[in-house]
Amino acid sequence: MTAENEFAPQIARLPGVDLSYREAGTGPVLVFMHAGITDSRSWYNQLTEFAKDYHVIAPDMRGYGQSVITDDIFNYYRDVLELLHLLRIDKVVLVGNSVGGTYALDLALLHPDMVTGLVLVDSCMRGYRNTDEKFLDLDRQLDELISLGQKSKAIELYLQIWLAGTGRTSADIDKTLYRLCKKMLEENYLAVVGGKREQRLKRPQSEDYLSLKIPALVLVGEHDVPDMHTIGERFSTSIPRASFQEIKQAGHLPALEKPAVFNNLLREFLQQNGL
Repeated sequence: MTAENEFAPQIARLPGVDLSYREAGTGPVLVFMHAGITDSRSWYNQLTEFAKDYHVIAPDMRGYGQSVITDDIFNYYRDVLELLHLLRIDKVVLVGNSVGGTYALDLALLHPDMVTGLVLVDSCMRGYRNTDEKFLDLDRQLDELISLGQKSKAIELYLQIWLAGTGRTSADIDKTLYRLCKKMLEENYLAVVGGKREQRLKRPQSEDYLSLKIPALVLVGEHDVPDMHTIGERFSTSIPRASFQEIKQAGHLPALEKPAVFNNLLREFLQQNGL
């Protein structure tokens, strides 16, 4: 059974966009927001596990999955907010990976009345400038490949940076997982490389993080790039009720690489905080 034939995507007709999402289960609501190189299929193991006890929802960003790319300027957290309004949901726990974590944090900061818990998984931080020279060099190589239209090579480099990560090569990654991530990148490539007009929000200040009263869990994969570890540590010290955990033998996508470990950490967080 795969994510294509279980938890089949549905289409939400929102103001200005048709957004695809996967949904299952009943109970307290968990919303899973995917990384910039994946889509809602990346949460298949979490949907399977948590639909037993929760109402789980995994939307696709514009241009990902069956969500369309639009010409208007948008912000993904607002799309998720509109989806929740459509589904008549007013309380959620947000789980966001990479840029999905950025948008989850946007929603938690701007609509604190809705968010009861926050899980930031190798999350990006608005306004943070990467400092690791090796990563910056790889990122420059990636930009060049994209500008030259070398899609296949760009996808391979994306997977090296954001799946294998630091201290590993693509050969170290489970072959089935590698094929899934490659497939998602190929199908979502236009959106991944910038085929969408996203509104950039201002960087949160220290007082914004301090305003968060909800429990938070910050997770970082052992093999993710060094700057993601720095960001994770900043989140864990800036958000008052945050705890931090490194997931061993995983990179930027630990929910995909180590689903059992990830699910145990998430369930423990939910149970400890009565969520």
